[in-house]
Amino acid sequence: MNNQRGLSKIFILALFGFIALVILGVVFIIIGSQSEVTPTPVTIKVWGVFDDTTDLQPLFDAYTSAHPYVTFKYTKLRNEEYEDRLLKGWATDTGPDIYALPASWITKYKTEFITPIPKTTKVAYYTKKKVLFKTETQITMQTDTSLSANDVRRNYVDVVYSDVVADNAVYGLPLGIDTLVMYVNRELLNQATLVQAPQTWNEFTSAVTRLTIVDEQQNIVRAATALGTTENVIRSQDILTLLMLQNGTTMTRGSTISFAGAATSDASYLPGVEALRFYTDFANPQKAVYTWNAEQPNALDQFAQGELAFFFGYRYNEAEIMSKNRGVDYDIVAIPQVDPNANVNYANYWVYTVAKKTKAPNEAWNFLQFISSPARVKQYLESTNQTSSVRSVLQEQLQNPETAAEAEQALTAQSWYHGRDPLAVDTAFKEMIEAALEDPTTMQQAVKTAAQKIQLGY
Repeated sequence: MNNQRGLSKIFILALFGFIALVILGVVFIIIGSQSEVTPTPVTIKVWGVFDDTTDLQPLFDAYTSAHPYVTFKYTKLRNEEYEDRLLKGWATDTGPDIYALPASWITKYKTEFITPIPKTTKVAYYTKKKVLFKTETQITMQTDTSLSANDVRRNYVDVVYSDVVADNAVYGLPLGIDTLVMYVNRELLNQATLVQAPQTWNEFTSAVTRLTIVDEQQNIVRAATALGTTENVIRSQDILTLLMLQNGTTMTRGSTISFAGAATSDASYLPGVEALRFYTDFANPQKAVYTWNAEQPNALDQFAQGELAFFFGYRYNEAEIMSKNRGVDYDIVAIPQVDPNANVNYANYWVYTVAKKTKAPNEAWNFLQFISSPARVKQYLESTNQTSSVRSVLQEQLQNPETAAEAEQALTAQSWYHGRDPLAVDTAFKEMIEAALEDPTTMQQAVKTAAQKIQLGY
């Protein structure tokens, strides 16, 4: 009987203890709900040129699952209207919070239109937690450490650091990177008994002479490649820049445009001039490699129709080639090199950055860093078929035969600062090429003139 009474007392005490815990739990829940963070809803406008909504929507969804107070509105604009729309949008407070920008434009935009990555971002996180017998949503404000300039140096390919970091501040982050590649018509190479695509420019010029057909009146019956001109060659200025870089040209020295100058090892050799000569030789009827001229159709169209053996472009050109393709069997291979033991490639890519006028810099930069993680980058690359700019993801692409060539090129890709007016650089390069074609004897002066024009806007 005494034992039963003792057990009853213990049971009663335990019951009261359990009830007390329940009451305390309810009190804590009430107190917690009263002090819970209630973030103001945020809408982030994102503008871009090449990305479709389907490329970015999975990234938006992944972010809003942990930050449901943030919503995204994406607008895709045409390249030719893009800069004008950006400037007008910010002038009327209707511009984007996050926007895509060519990497070569960062210095032009960074002072007036970009908010660099802050040292930390503070955003609200939503998490599900079980409290007693039900699931509650807990909202907490969290401060996250941002990527530093050193993080960019470690995590990204080298060209990214040189493009997006200035004065130890980070002004943008890419999701992918594009380098110049060579499209090859397999059937035409087979007909010329060329076993593989040329890997050096010496091999390339030899292949051009075997593939080109020119009649007695110097009419081009079949072109081997599209080089030497401007308007009918896609990104002729990029191809010439690549040749300059591969030939050892120093594009800039500090704040001076220097591509017209002599080589550091030989004061009598002008690598920039010789690169221009090599490029324009393909459109010079007096040269053995003559294969192209200004009267030829658009290079991309020629290749898509099976009438061009080699086409130089970017991976993004493939969509247009495929839309116009008349059954051409082609490969995408690495760009020829001057020295295969010292590869030099050229990068032309876009980054996403945050507008200075945004009202949500914390959420905007937190989102861009979130989607720059390896897992999210892989998700984006699978949708867009681009090359990774993130080293850890690039390592996987190097193991894939379909992506290895471009992945290798990303590691040795270079670019150069185009000054405050990047479009003026494109114009100066085109005028330089056209002047050299008109009178090859003034080639050195053409390069000097181009450098001087670019210097004015540097």
